[in-house]
Amino acid sequence: LSDKEGLQGCSMEGVLLGPDSCFQPSVRILVLLSLHMILFAVDVYQWDMHRINHIFIFDMQMKDATPSSNIALFGLAMLIAVLAVPGTFWLVFGLSLQTSMAMLFFSVVLAVAYMTLKFKHGYLRFLLGRLLVLLSAPFHAVRFPDFFLGDQLTSHTYLLQQFVLLAYCAGESECATCHTAPKTVWAALAITAVPYWLRLMQCFRRLKDEWYQRRHMPFVDRWSHALNAGKYSMSLLVVVAKMLEYAYDTGATFGIYVVFATIAATYACAWDFYMDWGLLRTKAQGNKDHFLLRSNLALPHHSVYYGAMIFNLGLRVLWVGTLIPQIHLDEKQVYPLVLAILEVLRRCHWNFFRVENEHLNNCGQFRATHLIPLPIRDEPEHHD
Repeated sequence: LSDKEGLQGCSMEGVLLGPDSCFQPSVRILVLLSLHMILFAVDVYQWDMHRINHIFIFDMQMKDATPSSNIALFGLAMLIAVLAVPGTFWLVFGLSLQTSMAMLFFSVVLAVAYMTLKFKHGYLRFLLGRLLVLLSAPFHAVRFPDFFLGDQLTSHTYLLQQFVLLAYCAGESECATCHTAPKTVWAALAITAVPYWLRLMQCFRRLKDEWYQRRHMPFVDRWSHALNAGKYSMSLLVVVAKMLEYAYDTGATFGIYVVFATIAATYACAWDFYMDWGLLRTKAQGNKDHFLLRSNLALPHHSVYYGAMIFNLGLRVLWVGTLIPQIHLDEKQVYPLVLAILEVLRRCHWNFFRVENEHLNNCGQFRATHLIPLPIRDEPEHHD
């Protein structure tokens, strides 16, 4: 690398946004993963503070649970390493940025191995086990952590696209153009459909497994899995419409994409509020202050729920910005990266209210009873 190229690669803009280096997709991957870990640690902290027994809901053992501080520290350490280590290696040791990123990946692998041995190795084993169940949908019964993990994956379509870009850049000499090559675009669009397909298969499996016990429930509860499958089917249609737009690039294909994307975003947002969070209930019993909420709330300030709905709605419609030509043709792909970061924020924000609703109302019908044990951790005995 020349001095000019090296300085550009070491700058924040060059590392995260520039299309001219093979290592930039790997940086984006690590940044998004570390950010998700930090925000999920905030979720765990909030669940613990409000006595929401997420360990029980996730079907975990108490010994497998990792404190939120450990999750946050590891995510923060990885984020700092991603932003600081490559430039430090280049400036101090004179290594190329590609070599520095390879060393960073190796360091992250070692850190994960250390964390696995040092802090509750059962947590990582539990996560990997649920991931295998998710990838093998619909051949296994679906539990809460399985579909919860699938929902996290649907928020990382940009991250999956970066894996595709990284794979193609590794075999190309011209990294500056590999992100626009037709084979890269088609592969990125195809991998975008994978999370939605997995969730669709999970919905069909739950529809099959729970049909008998739900046959006498009200219409929405009886057909909830079919309606949820419709939501993910609509997301898959958006991916297909995007493929058509890329292949033919006409006004008609663009209009089809806009229509399907609008319907999918509206469908998903309404599902978030009514089914996942249990809000927008016009007949909430109890306090009249629960207008358009639900009877049982874990948070004392009801305004938080109204604000959460506005926040979720706002982040759901940000995709409209990709329709602006200046943004759509931006070679540095700034807006998609910003969207990916905001989607991680929205997903972790969604996580809190989804688990809260499951804790209070058993909305997913994963438990035979509404009773749930308090999240009391066993403290070690101290002897004088």
